[in-house]
Amino acid sequence: MAKPTIGERSPDTNLVVTALRGVNGDVAYVALAAQVDLPVARVKTLLPSARNILRAEQGILFDVVRGVGLRRLDNQGKVKKVDTAVKKISRAAKRGEKELRTVDYGALSKTDQHHVTTQRLFFHAVRGQAQGVRKTVPYEDRG
Repeated sequence: MAKPTIGERSPDTNLVVTALRGVNGDVAYVALAAQVDLPVARVKTLLPSARNILRAEQGILFDVVRGVGLRRLDNQGKVKKVDTAVKKISRAAKRGEKELRTVDYGALSKTDQHHVTTQRLFFHAVRGQAQGVRKTVPYEDRG
C-alpha cells in the first residue's frame, strides 16, 4: 500500500476518527485499539491527528485520562479545558520572565537589549491578560 502524501489521511486515521466520532463518554486506549483492530501503540500515534480532525470538522473535543484513554467533553468540559490552557500559558509566561531576569542586560548590544525588553513586555502582557481572564471566572468554578 502506498504511503499517503502530505494532506491525505491514512486509512488508519480514518478508522480512528470514525471510532472516536461514536464515543459519548470515556474510551480506553485498549478498547479503541480493539474496535479499530490496530495495536494500541499505533492507535496512540494516530490520536493527535484524529483529535485535530474531529475538533476542526465537528467541534468534538477530547481530554486525556492519563494512562487510561480519552474522555469526550461536553460544553462545560470544553470551558474547563480552555481554563486549563489559560493557566498553562500564564505559567509559561512566568517562567519566561524568570529566565529573562538572569540576563546581564548591560552586557548586551542595543539590538539584544531591545529584544529582551520586547520579550519582557510580551510576557508581562500575557500574564496580565491571563490573570484578567481568570479573575472573570467565579472563584468556586475554578479548577
